[in-house]
Amino acid sequence: MLREQRPRPQKARGAIPRAGSAAGEPGARTGPVHATVARRGGVFAGPPADGGRRYRCAGAAVLGLWSLAAAAGEWDFTPRLSIGETYTDNVRLVEDGERGDFITTITPGISVRGVSPRLSTSIDYNLQQLLYAHETRFDSTNHQLQGLASATLIEDWLFFDTQSQVSQQNIDSRGRITNNNRGPDGNRRDVVSYEFTPRIEHTFGSWFNLSSSYTHQTLDQSGGATGFVGGNSSVEEAWQVSVGSGRRFARFPVRLTTLHRQVDFDDGRSFELKSYSGEGSYVVNRKLRLTATGGYDKNTFPTSRGNNSGPFWTVGGTWTPSERTTLSGNWGNRFFGDTFNVSGSHRRRRLTVSGSYSEQVQTANEFERQLLLVPLLDPQGQPIFDPVTSSQILIPLEVPTVTNDTFLTKQVNASMSYTLRHGDIGVRFFQYDRLFQAGNFDELTRGASLSSNWRLSPQLSWSLNLTWRANERSNSDIDGNFYTLNPAVRYRLGPHTTAQLLYELTYNDGVGLGLGAGDRYVENALSANLVFNL
Repeated sequence: MLREQRPRPQKARGAIPRAGSAAGEPGARTGPVHATVARRGGVFAGPPADGGRRYRCAGAAVLGLWSLAAAAGEWDFTPRLSIGETYTDNVRLVEDGERGDFITTITPGISVRGVSPRLSTSIDYNLQQLLYAHETRFDSTNHQLQGLASATLIEDWLFFDTQSQVSQQNIDSRGRITNNNRGPDGNRRDVVSYEFTPRIEHTFGSWFNLSSSYTHQTLDQSGGATGFVGGNSSVEEAWQVSVGSGRRFARFPVRLTTLHRQVDFDDGRSFELKSYSGEGSYVVNRKLRLTATGGYDKNTFPTSRGNNSGPFWTVGGTWTPSERTTLSGNWGNRFFGDTFNVSGSHRRRRLTVSGSYSEQVQTANEFERQLLLVPLLDPQGQPIFDPVTSSQILIPLEVPTVTNDTFLTKQVNASMSYTLRHGDIGVRFFQYDRLFQAGNFDELTRGASLSSNWRLSPQLSWSLNLTWRANERSNSDIDGNFYTLNPAVRYRLGPHTTAQLLYELTYNDGVGLGLGAGDRYVENALSANLVFNL
């Protein structure tokens, strides 16, 4: 399953509202988050030397989120236990010399959704244990967490947001790619991220409104494969202040914003990203709004592509011909050249279509906090609470190759979903063209998925997922392609028990990256699982 990167919903159940910048504004944050990890002890990846720090970070994140959840007014509290047995015909994920094995998976977990007038909390946690009948060196324990919480400390004044993520991710997108934790982990690493943001939001009558925030984020992506180069873990601090006009200027709203981000790496390097911007709009009518922005970027990150600072400007607008349809876009120029952003969506009773193209300068920290492992809303905007699905948190396929570089991301996302009487069907396409600034190379990652779910009876359902993902680099002739086919059948045995039978066909053709023999492989796997919701 491809994990979609999309704006986090505001004030939806389990979602975390966050102060944001205007569309197209430098430094605007698009929302989503993603989960990260701490784990294992096989021969491929022993515990890192700084594992204590990483585990303390994850533990502090869990305790902080749990203390906030405890204050929530309404609860959805679902402990669960998933027990499964998998047979794979290629346990070592190699091209030649395939060998079968049985894998026992034991995954206790919990999902918490808490909502009150002053607090919104969403926590999903798994403790995944993999036990092999023959290849015991692959035995592993994986922590997986996505936690979000937002609290109102002083009404209309002071707010507090926090999020924590723990997950496994692929190191090199052209190597031995998987979307699960089976097999050798020579191309996987653990990522742990924790962030907290106190912010001030206040409206001064009808004259103007103030938004000010401080964000502290730790990102540890040093855990993982043998030979993994350190220096990629970092701490990022960001300060943002924004002042906008109030209702009195509804026809000509304006906003001034300053954003300062500093990233400090564990190898001693440090750089800053700063932007100063102003935005003005003219509201033609209820359907049309014209917008222009201007400002200056002042950055210190290393680059081999010319300028990393300079003035910028954009012109554009938003057109909302109906409640169901919205189109917006802008065009302009920034230190990296001409820039263009566009997005649109259309909703009907059963059909939802959306698409976007955006350009933004990102760090690894920013990408991690925008990636969503466990979706909070379905395509119709309804809250998701499905412990059966959440019992397996898959490895995201759209992450960049591990880097401590800054990159310009040109991103395309398009999706369509249709709800039928007894099921639904959805398709998605994504593309990330990342231009690394210091490394002076481009990485293009694109993929598509087709998913369908059908209810055959109140107890019986089946699903189908097809996924394709490709990666190529401008400084290499080696490309990587990854394909999966996953049909599954689920049967609800009782109010708290669900059985699942899943077949997985996986093909990967990444070759010759020095990350272990057999980067090209084909795997057939059959899994039977029982999920108990307590």
